[in-house]
Amino acid sequence: MYLPEAHTDFIFAIILEEIGVVGGAFIFILYFLLIGRIVKIGRESYTDRGALICYGVAFYIFIHILINLGGILGLMPMTGVPLPFMSYGGSYAMCLVIALTFVLRVGVETRMQETRELNKRKSLRKS
Repeated sequence: MYLPEAHTDFIFAIILEEIGVVGGAFIFILYFLLIGRIVKIGRESYTDRGALICYGVAFYIFIHILINLGGILGLMPMTGVPLPFMSYGGSYAMCLVIALTFVLRVGVETRMQETRELNKRKSLRKS
């Protein structure tokens, strides 16, 4: 009962209390897999616009994780920054979904460009 907003700002502390350090490490691994995948999509993008969108979204998520966990650990003041995909809050969840939709669109455009180039190479081989 010490934590003032356990379901929002301090959700990671409650998760560690309930499922332990192994569960917390698993959450960290999932976060870094997500950020790594976003950066990979950005690296594979054919346009600078797509790469910047992906890098920006990855940085956006990383900064939220860093600030939230820094506040929980007492390394910086708690500013009310939610933990991505964990903290309660509808507008932040909507912002995350929109940001990941942009990343998904960059991935789709990259696959479409790869398909066009593959079809072009196939047509050149036939002629």
